[in-house]
Amino acid sequence: MKISGNTCVVIFFLSFFPIAYAENITRSLEFVRLSDGKVLKQENPDLTLSPASVTKLLITGAALHFFTPEHTFSTSFYYTGALKKGVVTGDLIVTGEGDPYITNEKLWEFVADLRAKGIKGIAGNLIIDNSLFDDNFRDPARSGSLDSSESAYDAPISAFAVNFNTLNVSASLTPDKGAVLVQTYPVPLKGIQLISKVSTGGSGVQALQLKRSSSGKLGEKYVLSGRIGPSKNLAKLYQSVGDPLSISGMYLAGFLEEAGILFKGSIISGLKPKNAQLLATLESYPISYILKGLNTYSNNFIADMLTKKLGSEFFDPAKKTQGSFARGIAVISNFMHKEIGINDEFTLLNGSGLSPKNRLSARQVNKVLRFVADRLDLFPEFLASLPASGLTGTLKKRLVKEDAMNAGKVRAKTGSLSQPIAVASIAGYFRHPSHGLVAFTIIENGVLGKNQPTLSSLRHNQDKMLGDFSP
Repeated sequence: MKISGNTCVVIFFLSFFPIAYAENITRSLEFVRLSDGKVLKQENPDLTLSPASVTKLLITGAALHFFTPEHTFSTSFYYTGALKKGVVTGDLIVTGEGDPYITNEKLWEFVADLRAKGIKGIAGNLIIDNSLFDDNFRDPARSGSLDSSESAYDAPISAFAVNFNTLNVSASLTPDKGAVLVQTYPVPLKGIQLISKVSTGGSGVQALQLKRSSSGKLGEKYVLSGRIGPSKNLAKLYQSVGDPLSISGMYLAGFLEEAGILFKGSIISGLKPKNAQLLATLESYPISYILKGLNTYSNNFIADMLTKKLGSEFFDPAKKTQGSFARGIAVISNFMHKEIGINDEFTLLNGSGLSPKNRLSARQVNKVLRFVADRLDLFPEFLASLPASGLTGTLKKRLVKEDAMNAGKVRAKTGSLSQPIAVASIAGYFRHPSHGLVAFTIIENGVLGKNQPTLSSLRHNQDKMLGDFSP
C-alpha cells in the first residue's frame, strides 16, 4: 500500500486491455448461484472496466462491516463562557463528525430540543470545527474543473455538513399572481446574496436555473433566472455550495433564529477550545438508513463523506486519524483484499464511482455481493439499501417490461458515465425459479476512439440480458 500526499492513489496497479465484443463495446459479466458459488453465466469476468457508481457497493459493504448497521455518528455542540438564564455567554462550537445525513428535519428537531431545554441565546460566535477531515473539500480523482462545479451531485465535503452541502432556493408566485417570491429554503440564510431574475410566464411550464456567481470573503452570490408559470405553486432548486462551512453554519443560525434563540455573532472556522463544555449532541440516522440514501439515489456526497469517515476511523486501528480521500480509499481497498479475499489487480481512486479511472471486474464485484450475502448480520440491510426494479430510485423505470422481470424482483446498484467513454453497469441480486438467489454483475464500457454507444441502449440491453437469463 502506498499513500502519496493529499491525493487518492491506485492501490492495485491495473493493466487494462480492452476486448471488443461489438465494434464499440467491451463487457465483463458474471452470474453466480449463491447457494454453492456455481457460475451460471460469464463473459470475460476478469476483465477490469470502469464500473461507475457500482463502485458504491464497495463502500456499502465496508461501512456495514466496520461500523455495523445500527451505528450512529454524534455531532457534538460545545460552548465557552457560561450558561446564564439560558444564554451562552461565549461561543457555540460545532465539531463535525462526518455525518452525511444532517438534513433540515434533523437540524430543526435538534434546535427545537435546545429551545425545549431552555436555551435562549448565543452571545458569542458560531465556530465550525472541521478538523476531523482534511481541508481537501473536493475529490481530486474526479475529472473536470472541480472547484467551479455547481452541480448538486458534486458538492464539497466537510466534517459538518447540512443538506448534503447544497443550497436550496424556492420560487413561487405571490397569492395574487402578481410577483415572484424567491428565498432560501426552508429558512432565511443571512450572508447569502440571492438575486432573482425570474419572470412570470404565460403557461404553466417551469423553466428556472440556479447559478452560483461568486464565492469568497464577501460571501456567496446566487442568481435564480428563468420563468415560472401561474400553475406552479412552488419550485425548489438545489445547487452545490462554494464554502461548505459557512453555509452549514448559516443553516444552523437560521434554524436558531426561527426557534427564537437569539444569535447575532459571526460564523467562523476554527478549533474547539480545550476549555469548551459539552452542550448537546446530534445523533445521526443509523448506517443502514444512510446507506439506503447512498444507493437508492446514488448519492455521491454520502459516498465521499463515508470514504473520509472510514479513513478517520480505520486507517490506523490504534488511533483516530484525520479523514482524507486517500486514507478512506486505503481502508476500502484493504477491506477488498483482506476481508473479501480479492488478490488480483484492481484500481480504486474514489468511492463514488465518478472517476472514470476506477477499474473493477464482474468477478470482483460479485465477490463483494457473495461476501455480504453470507453475513446474516449485514445482508438484510445491504439488500434493503439497493433500489428495487420498477419501484424505487435508479431502477424505478427499469426491468419492468415484457422482456425483463416483474417489478421488485431485482435489487441492484446501477452506474453510468458519459465521459470520456460511455459506461453503464448494474450489479445486485435476483431470485431465479430454479437456482434460487443469484448474484450478478454486468459492466459495459465504450471503446476510446470509437463512436460511443448511448447509455439508453446499454441499459436496455442489460435489462434484456437479465430478463432473458436462463442457464
